[in-house]
Amino acid sequence: MNFTDIFKKKYTVSELNLLRFFARVPVFASLSVDEMEVFLPFFHLRTYQANEVVFFRNDPSKAFYVVKTGKIILNIDVNNDFEFLRNIKPADSFGNDALLAGTHRHYNAITANEACELYVLPQVNIADIFKHHPNITARVMTSLASIYQRHLDNIFKNYQTSPGIFDLSKTYEED
Repeated sequence: MNFTDIFKKKYTVSELNLLRFFARVPVFASLSVDEMEVFLPFFHLRTYQANEVVFFRNDPSKAFYVVKTGKIILNIDVNNDFEFLRNIKPADSFGNDALLAGTHRHYNAITANEACELYVLPQVNIADIFKHHPNITARVMTSLASIYQRHLDNIFKNYQTSPGIFDLSKTYEED
């Protein structure tokens, strides 16, 4: 996000702080200040209690999340157990699948042992923004593709160091 654009329009201190915060989120990092501002009215700040479920695997992808405070644990349920995927900390996002229409969650998201404040961006608002702002859509989708490419690179790198744990060819099967 280019903050030289700030001089084009007057922003409140609160708006500037939010714009700077969201500029740290990888999905939004390539957006201009004016483009990021389009999202601001639709982010809702919600407090989740310690150990509260944000969503479960296979739930419909109804929102995109950015952590303001606290920590989120992502895990996946495998054979009646939970396998840790990663921790999400402030200014990190999760629920990227909500940027794509008609998707479901691939993992569980649960608050850690502390309350969390999350900025929640409903999928319906994302779809509306994408419908009316094709340049924003292109930038966000390019960022999302880069994130997914990095994940795919990590899958292949990890598979090469630990082959045989799963059948990699199944990742290329059509449904």
